[in-house]
Amino acid sequence: MQTTKRPSILSGVIVGALLTAPLTAIFFLGDIVASLALVPLDIFDWLARTLPGGLVTFGIDRMIDIITGLNLGRLDTAAKTSEQLMGISFFIIIGALIGALFFAFMRRTPLIDGLPGLIVGLAFGIPSLLISFSVNVTSSASPVVNVIWIMALFVGWGLALQWIYRDL
Repeated sequence: MQTTKRPSILSGVIVGALLTAPLTAIFFLGDIVASLALVPLDIFDWLARTLPGGLVTFGIDRMIDIITGLNLGRLDTAAKTSEQLMGISFFIIIGALIGALFFAFMRRTPLIDGLPGLIVGLAFGIPSLLISFSVNVTSSASPVVNVIWIMALFVGWGLALQWIYRDL
């Protein structure tokens, strides 16, 4: 009887990050084209509001020090760009960690088509949806459209993660 080798947890990190990068781009596209929720930046905004004020102030002060020290341009413009890059990076890191956890779980579980991917997509999507709704003030799309948009993207992300795991 031949046993198949299952993908490693490191593969999960890589796949999670590589799937989250285009997910981020699609969220940006939805924001630009239809003023839909921009979840990666909403999560970063929520995090900045939730963390202790001293920690946020420390981070802002270090960002200002770097921008001015490296003479990266106008402080307001460079700070906004830096904030967006940090939000994107944080979102991709979350996706990489979820990919690692998913692959670790799947290594110990019999292969089941679809259901684990659907579950992980919902597990990533529902908190993201709730966070986005709690902080987003820029989306002019209806709440129903935003719910469908966000959940469809996260479920698709989870199913893609499952498909790639199975394919590997």
